[in-house]
Amino acid sequence: MDRREFLIKLGLTTISTTVALAGAEVTLRLISSYEGEVNPFRHNPIIAAQTSEEVFFPDSYLGHRLVPDYAYVFSSRYDSIRTRKDSAKVQELPYSLITKDRIQSIDEVTTGLDPAKPIILNIGDSSTSGWDSDAVTTAKEMRKIGRVNPISLRGPFFQYLTYSDVLGESFQTINAGVPGYASLQGARYLERLFEELSVRGIKPSYITIYFGNNDSVCNGNVEDKTVLPRNPFSSKLLAFLRTNTQGFTIVSRTSLDDYRCNLERMVNFARASDVKPILIRPLIPKVWYPGLRASTKFDELEGALEGVRNTRQGRLLLEAIDLYKEGLEELKKDEIKAESLLVEAQNRDYMVPRIKPAYVEILKDVADKTNTSLIDVQTQIPIDDRGYFIDYCHPIEPANRIIAQAVVNEIE
Repeated sequence: MDRREFLIKLGLTTISTTVALAGAEVTLRLISSYEGEVNPFRHNPIIAAQTSEEVFFPDSYLGHRLVPDYAYVFSSRYDSIRTRKDSAKVQELPYSLITKDRIQSIDEVTTGLDPAKPIILNIGDSSTSGWDSDAVTTAKEMRKIGRVNPISLRGPFFQYLTYSDVLGESFQTINAGVPGYASLQGARYLERLFEELSVRGIKPSYITIYFGNNDSVCNGNVEDKTVLPRNPFSSKLLAFLRTNTQGFTIVSRTSLDDYRCNLERMVNFARASDVKPILIRPLIPKVWYPGLRASTKFDELEGALEGVRNTRQGRLLLEAIDLYKEGLEELKKDEIKAESLLVEAQNRDYMVPRIKPAYVEILKDVADKTNTSLIDVQTQIPIDDRGYFIDYCHPIEPANRIIAQAVVNEIE
């Protein structure tokens, strides 16, 4: 074969391959168009089980957002007709925020603020908003048998004091935590929320940023940037290939590079808005059974394991469970060895959201390179941390008081 004939064949092969790939991309875009998916973990069976509660509205830019208080299924003000109508026009609704005892609109929250007093805006995920996985389970079971009790009526929120609740009387706080959010949604939400606050004449003095748990978790090897809207250049074909390579690889919701970019985006936005940013390292428990959502849902975990048993995620989770059991035994004899085993178990669990070491390093590096304060109080939590967390990643009042005091110390 002479050179000319070779180049012609190479050109034809290249063209046909390009056309085939373009066709595959177009086809995937047509069949996987965004449909307002509310569930932020639709490909992760464990977390999907608890995000099906009626606490989210679809949002075409953020993926989902908190429902208004009247749409909250656990609220005594629940209005099914209004909820159904407003879910179709969610972009016109004001944002909802978590307060100490209920979900409120941004208008209700800001009306009660004193602009002369320093405001701390706390943006983050369910560890910021507060969340109790056992309460979700209890509420579901009570509704199945037609019963309610005070705990189930409160749902996953308001079961304990968050760090927004205990930041002290010297400050006013806005809890802008939304369960399920990773750093991409956080960056978008911060910009939208700040605009809404500005319109209402509210300017925070400080913004705390708490993301990393949801970024680290595996959601069927699907990255947020490939499914959230407003990313027209994200390849659906690459996303499809990643989703179908779960046998030998794990893709988290956010890549390390994207996590860095999202954090820098939030820090830079805060500074451009003349607001001091403060990064917070997410706290995670050591003594928690890997892959478990709620303390009683071992049957749910077994079912999920069957679905991922032949994937790298499944294999690592089985290893994590063995390490955890060994670490729990060692906790009675040798705390140093126990800690090593429990941390290793934690690091192999991609089923429930818990920040991984590589993401912690990115967080520290961003703080260092942008000269941003970083609150890191993980070492202040004892190895046997069962009195500091409600479940797999959500700190309760004792841990939240440690976070809050560190934030106050940094500000003062």
